[in-house]
Amino acid sequence: MTTQLQQSLKLLQMPAQELAVYIEQQLVENPFLELQEGQDVDENMADPLPLNNEQDNEPDSFESMESKEAQDDVFDRSTEDYRQSGSQPDSSYDPVSWMEQTLSEEESLHEHLSKQIHMSFSNPAERGIAFALMDRLDENGYLPEKISQTLAEKLNCQPNDIEKIIQKLQQECDPTGIFCRSLQECLAIQLQEKNLLTKEMQKILEHLDYVASANFPALIKYCGITEAELKNAISEIRLLKPKPANSFIQNDVSAIQADVTLTPDGKGHWHIELNDKNLPKVLVNRQYYASTRKGTKDSAEKTYLSDKLSHANWLTKTLNQRAETLLKVSKALVEAQNAFFQEGIYSLKPMTMGVIAEKVAVHESTIARVVNGKYMETPRGIFELRYFFSSGVGGEEGEMESSSHVVKEAIKHLIQKETIQNILSDDALVGILKEQGFAVARRTVAKYRDALNIPSSSVRRKQLKLQSTL
Repeated sequence: MTTQLQQSLKLLQMPAQELAVYIEQQLVENPFLELQEGQDVDENMADPLPLNNEQDNEPDSFESMESKEAQDDVFDRSTEDYRQSGSQPDSSYDPVSWMEQTLSEEESLHEHLSKQIHMSFSNPAERGIAFALMDRLDENGYLPEKISQTLAEKLNCQPNDIEKIIQKLQQECDPTGIFCRSLQECLAIQLQEKNLLTKEMQKILEHLDYVASANFPALIKYCGITEAELKNAISEIRLLKPKPANSFIQNDVSAIQADVTLTPDGKGHWHIELNDKNLPKVLVNRQYYASTRKGTKDSAEKTYLSDKLSHANWLTKTLNQRAETLLKVSKALVEAQNAFFQEGIYSLKPMTMGVIAEKVAVHESTIARVVNGKYMETPRGIFELRYFFSSGVGGEEGEMESSSHVVKEAIKHLIQKETIQNILSDDALVGILKEQGFAVARRTVAKYRDALNIPSSSVRRKQLKLQSTL
């Protein structure tokens, strides 16, 4: 892979905020780049896109760059000094080292929680709810008090569905106390983790105002404890973290800016456009290059100017290609997940990146780069593009019929109905699932069972015997 292609793919993968920083840096370093006046969106980028099956036959620019001929065409050949097909953009620029220097070594709360959500939720609907909740955390790590009702209306689901996800996030995500709706709830979860949430401690949490005002006699009377016990309890409370998100850098969830916006046009179509308001648009100042080179006789200086112009040409073309590719992929995603946008979270279809890659006529790795760190603002909230992909399980004819979470739910349901006389082995589960239309292998069943924290059939048999004895 050439340096030029490596750089292009780095730009494709960069989220908007990182890309904006990089462009600002290039505007400073490259004398032939200038900021476009007006910052208007290209008309071709803003047209309403109907949800149909029409395919754009134009090959993806990043994909086509893998051929030698395409690499030669990346720069504008009309530039008089650009004649060597093997030329590279600005050899002084190393995208890998630049990224390492630019990105903070610290992890944001958004990055920290995203990893945990991807690990904890295989169900795409539940994962979508989890990410929507994450987007609504304040700077301290708290959720709004009435989030269950308001988010349920947004996602077209039940408040109880939201509550279940909140409880799981509170139990499985760190820092402990994240995703709470009040200081009392936050402290209670931290105390519970330490096995200190006694009835007396719960009563103290119910009257934190007494603690704040040092009204200890009232607390002693209300809780029925001694002064020494109260002091010990308050000492434990003071060791807790009332603001669990404070240890993370604050460039996180609340600061997310959508890369793409999706709005209905009222005529049965979706209006999809790039949200590049905060992304600088650059142009190549060829006149300045011509005048500068005309007064330059030194060969080294001429080479420097040619390199800078080549890099400027490459950057503007690559940025356009990035925008076009992101828009194509977004359109394909909306077409494939139309039911989700129309009906709600439980209409999300299982889909792999290969499906979208085939629709857009690019390699699957290109899709992975496009959706990396990119977000879409929709009538149902802001979602990471990666969220719309989920694994699927093949049916009788090998077609992807159900998301993996559906099979997991089926396994969980079958095991919950077990009796001591009828414990299901993994082989037995495979047979029952096949009767229900899920063609899965034994190792897949074992994998899903482990992911659900369900022990083997022998362990479950012992557990049921013990419960029966007790």
